[in-house]
Amino acid sequence: MSLLQDDQIDFAVVGTKQMDTDQFNYLAFPEKDIWGLLIPVDSPAVHLSKITPADLSGLDLLVNEYSFNFLVSSWMNEYAGKIRIAGYVDLPHNAAWFVKKIQAD
Repeated sequence: MSLLQDDQIDFAVVGTKQMDTDQFNYLAFPEKDIWGLLIPVDSPAVHLSKITPADLSGLDLLVNEYSFNFLVSSWMNEYAGKIRIAGYVDLPHNAAWFVKKIQAD
């Protein structure tokens, strides 16, 4: 945000709600993010219609570091400290490969 404040750039696309909107003019995107969960077919979570923070508590997760740190952890509230991050992935294809690999082993 310092680049905007110092007039070094004209605009920024920001993917977080943790921004001081009093300093800048802004437009909110009308679309909402849709999150998914890649899980092995034998997981009990397969039959859930939605996933809650409590459902993820105690599980080993592969997460996108940016998304988890800035978006997902605030959704998880008090459960954020109860999950185990097994690793980080940047692309959904990589995450799907890991899920298939774990399922095959």
